[in-house]
Amino acid sequence: MGMLYKAAGLCLWSLIWIEAIVMAIVTFTIVSPLSWLLGGRIGHARTLNAMVDRLIWYHMVWMLEVWGGSRIEFYGDELPLRESALLISNHIFLADFWPFFSLALRKGRLGCIKIFSKNNVKYLPGFGWGAWLMGFVFIRRNWTQDADLIRNTFANLKATGLPIWLLSHPESTRITPRKYAESVAYQKQNSHLPALKHLLLPRTRGFIATVDALRDSLLDSVYDLTVDYPEGFPGMFNTAAGNGPRIVIHIKRYPIEELPRDADELKAWCLERWVEKDALLETFRTTDAFPDPIPEPFARLPMNL
Repeated sequence: MGMLYKAAGLCLWSLIWIEAIVMAIVTFTIVSPLSWLLGGRIGHARTLNAMVDRLIWYHMVWMLEVWGGSRIEFYGDELPLRESALLISNHIFLADFWPFFSLALRKGRLGCIKIFSKNNVKYLPGFGWGAWLMGFVFIRRNWTQDADLIRNTFANLKATGLPIWLLSHPESTRITPRKYAESVAYQKQNSHLPALKHLLLPRTRGFIATVDALRDSLLDSVYDLTVDYPEGFPGMFNTAAGNGPRIVIHIKRYPIEELPRDADELKAWCLERWVEKDALLETFRTTDAFPDPIPEPFARLPMNL
């Protein structure tokens, strides 16, 4: 694509960023107070916030798939529409959540996404403010510091009774050569843990707490997502230039009633998923495909230039 197309794309990114700032201000000053006037219940605020969320995320999906031209390939289990689910994924790219917005749009849950995110993200102008108002869960990756915050967040989610897609990265951080070396060293010191080639070992305490807190009130399923970027990451500049890369996502759906209730068994369950995920990535990186492709990726995007 030419320089003019890239310049136009960067202008669109700027407009989306401004939109996020404006929507954050509107949500804080108008939407939330209005919801209380309509009945004073948390659910009203969350419903109105979800409408705002969906608009912003919709534009990000549009930038990724329509303007940027990224081709997203889906494999594995086809998901039912409009479930509430906990999404667990490997963490490769700073914005791994971005292609998951595309999945959420196809499944009627774009306005319902909440994400476990690093605490400093909430201070970013625009996106961070909006994410805070959207009910993202900001953590310091220290259970002693995060436990009470997470429990309060879960209590608020249960109080609304609204549907949710809650995205968690149990690895807690993006994989890098240094972090992978640290993970390997830790595994060698704890030989009961699995040896992984393409992933970091998951930290299971937060996963166990999430499942225990929400399984009987909100969650229908757990979606195990494995994502990879064989042509590089979808950054702001290559997307703006119309050079969005190919993205692949493997999906495995587990009804919540199939997950064990015992904490040790749930930890083992999570570790088993990471062993399977590691094997999936090995398969993809040697064959250029995950097993079980979905011929039609759920639905056509209702978006055209």
